[in-house]
Amino acid sequence: MIVYLSGLQEVPKDLYEAGQMDGASKWEQFRYITVPYLKPVTFFIVSVSTILAFQIYDQIAAISRYGALGSPAGATSTVVTYFYQNGIRYMKIGYGSAAVVLFFFVIMIITFLQKKLLDDKG
Repeated sequence: MIVYLSGLQEVPKDLYEAGQMDGASKWEQFRYITVPYLKPVTFFIVSVSTILAFQIYDQIAAISRYGALGSPAGATSTVVTYFYQNGIRYMKIGYGSAAVVLFFFVIMIITFLQKKLLDDKG
């Protein structure tokens, strides 16, 4: 919300005044002035939130502290716990590293798709 608030403060007030003089309603001002100016902020928030959602590890490790990671029956397993188990616990360093690199490319593709969807020309 703080990032959106800072983005809203960067929208030029002159555009709202010009829209009001042209007879634009509040909805049209929001749709044609506010939303386009907030596209970079929205891209940033969506990208960072997606990356952080994939990186959840601490909560899973705290929940399954005394049992197997991702227990019971893998119900709390995530991609990061999979990397940890293969790379550290099972000592498959190469396999874990390859999985992390593949995961990096998946996040990069998701970020590029988000950029394409939020692009002005797209």
